[in-house]
Amino acid sequence: MSISAMKALIFEAACGLRVGRAERFFLRVSSSRAYHRHVRSTIVLLVLPAVLAIGKICMAAQSGPATAPAVQIGASASRMSDIEIARHIAQLGDVDPVVRRIGADSLVRAGAAARPAVLAAARGDDPQIADAAAQVLRSLPWWVPDDPPEVKKQLESYGQESATGRITIVAQLDTVPGSEPALLRLLSDELNEDVCWQVETELVERPDVATFTAARRFDLQTARPAALVLAGRAWLTPLSGGRSASLIDRNRALAMLGRAVELEAVAPTNDNGELDFAFDQLAASALERHQYDQAAMLRRKQCKRIGVTRSSFPSPFFELLILHCDYGPLAGYGDDLEAYQAYVAAPESLFILSQLYARQGQTLMSQTLAQAALTASQTQLSSEETRSHLASFLIRHGWNDLAAEECWATLSHAAAQPDTDDVNARLLLSDLAAMRGDEAEAADQLRKALDDYSVCEGELTISGGSREIKGAEAEQVLRVELAKHALHAAQAKGDSAEVGRQLDELLRLGPDDEEAVLDLVPELRARGRQAEADKLFQSVYMPLQARVNAGDADPTLLNDIAWLCARCNEHVDEALELSNRAVMAEPDSAAYLDTNAEAHFRAGQAAEAARLETLALKYQPGDKFMEGQLKRFQAGVKGN
Repeated sequence: MSISAMKALIFEAACGLRVGRAERFFLRVSSSRAYHRHVRSTIVLLVLPAVLAIGKICMAAQSGPATAPAVQIGASASRMSDIEIARHIAQLGDVDPVVRRIGADSLVRAGAAARPAVLAAARGDDPQIADAAAQVLRSLPWWVPDDPPEVKKQLESYGQESATGRITIVAQLDTVPGSEPALLRLLSDELNEDVCWQVETELVERPDVATFTAARRFDLQTARPAALVLAGRAWLTPLSGGRSASLIDRNRALAMLGRAVELEAVAPTNDNGELDFAFDQLAASALERHQYDQAAMLRRKQCKRIGVTRSSFPSPFFELLILHCDYGPLAGYGDDLEAYQAYVAAPESLFILSQLYARQGQTLMSQTLAQAALTASQTQLSSEETRSHLASFLIRHGWNDLAAEECWATLSHAAAQPDTDDVNARLLLSDLAAMRGDEAEAADQLRKALDDYSVCEGELTISGGSREIKGAEAEQVLRVELAKHALHAAQAKGDSAEVGRQLDELLRLGPDDEEAVLDLVPELRARGRQAEADKLFQSVYMPLQARVNAGDADPTLLNDIAWLCARCNEHVDEALELSNRAVMAEPDSAAYLDTNAEAHFRAGQAAEAARLETLALKYQPGDKFMEGQLKRFQAGVKGN
């Protein structure tokens, strides 16, 4: 079917769709913890050198930027009183060009002492003074005495560079140790919004507790959009360093992010896609309150930025269509298709629309669109937008069957020599099998993916959060994952000999993460290998406990130690105490409640465990793992 015919078919069918509010919860995995046992926290992709690297997953945030505490920048050539500085700033608006020149030269000679007043004037209401003050500001020093030598060197000519040159300097500063304070100053003082967004991007890509702590002090009313987004991320990010510093404040975060969106609507700037984070958080908040039209309004604002102030990839339109699919179609559905018809024939759009029509009972239309999506994915996707990316998109939205179809379609066209698309398809099929509890299939697909990887060109990359590993290290991680799937499959079959082989394989590979301990310690103990079990448990437990003993009260840390101890049936009293503290900090976290339930169950309190797990499912309904937990706890109650 041609694209024009497909568009016509969609528009024609749209006229007959009901517009309403289907009361469905928008389910999301809790962002407060990398919830390993529910969803894999990393997506493994194989990329050729010519393919762009996957962007780092951004973390959650809140609050907003403003004027940071005044800093003495550079060295002042002469001391000048505030009254004199104010007089020279006023001279910048004089009708006489000679007077204006005298004012500007005097302010430059004053150096750092004049900087706060010059910055305020550059942001003031008088356009003539503001323009002149901006020029003066560029001539003032941008470094401070405490900056590392390399930072000072980079900032020496900062003010004299063009916006493009300053963006280059910002990128260079990102590689200099100890440059975070300087980048924060630039985020506060830089007048060009494009440069500010580059600063924000660099700070986000290397999250730092001190940086996010400083960002939390930014002011809602005076900060610019880039600083507001950084502050929003900071308020949504649990920070280590003590209880008061670690707590998040979602309401403050949303206020900061909402203000950033509001300012950008008035005067759009090139945000490098960083404002997408604000739209995502605000839309998610609207959905939680069942304000579906509000969420759609936010996505429409975001759509207006496609190819103008962000990349041309139409992900905001896909998110808008998903709202219509999950909660409507909402009012304005036809208008949205008309306004963004250029994106309607994209494979993502066609898949979403197929689900929308399926919900409306229009089976034939749904099947037609799904088939069109599979065809489009073969013909439309560029080398930077592979079918594995499309399958990942479908998985993120819970359309696992469609994702599997995409993966199998990729493999059905496989050449004699496997390529990166084939490897990615098998990696995703392994993930999908694990999600539905088929450990044997998960192991089989992962084994085939590694075999294909060994004969194709490309580099294996695992991205998750701010961490990225490549090559041999990434392959090692996948081999550990393969052994774990094989172990679980053997346990399910009751194949003791195979369990022993996979146990030895995991020990040979040497994993020392929490998930490996959860797999290995109980099995080692069941086989009487107590010394090996104790050594492995302690290798993970001791570093985590040391952080708590040092005063780190991050709820995520407390929860992770509690889960480790409870599942390994070690230090159960400590597991109860730490999980109780985590739940007190975030009482509506399904992950923390689940851990607390496990700890109570291990302590012999099955009834309380069942109550807590029921509450956890209230916050994360339909979660298969937690449903299994509840059945286990309820069986424990009956057994008593």
